[in-house]
Amino acid sequence: MQGLRNATMLYRKGTKHLIHGVKVDTVVVDEYEIDDYLADGWHRTPTDVKEWETGGTKRAAAEEAELESAKERGIRAAREEAAQRERDEQLRAAFEEGARLERERIAAEASAKGAGKKAEK
Repeated sequence: MQGLRNATMLYRKGTKHLIHGVKVDTVVVDEYEIDDYLADGWHRTPTDVKEWETGGTKRAAAEEAELESAKERGIRAAREEAAQRERDEQLRAAFEEGARLERERIAAEASAKGAGKKAEK
């Protein structure tokens, strides 16, 4: 068994040790393995673990707030769409009523002219 040439201790959130107020697990790796471990969620110091954990909490809160904001914008948009549909329906009904009244007026006018012509004969 060959020893490590440049041993480095890495940390991640865990339960084994309480270091600087952070519960962490530890692993000792050789320097050529450090990048792989960092990519897998390990950190160089317990303080890095704490900052990551706090940042993760802040990120989660920010993401939750963003989702809530999107939900509220969606609700507002749906209400605006419903109000616009109702307004469009009112305008369409008013248009149809105006057209119906005008057709009746034209028909009555034509009927009156026709009655007037029959009376002249």
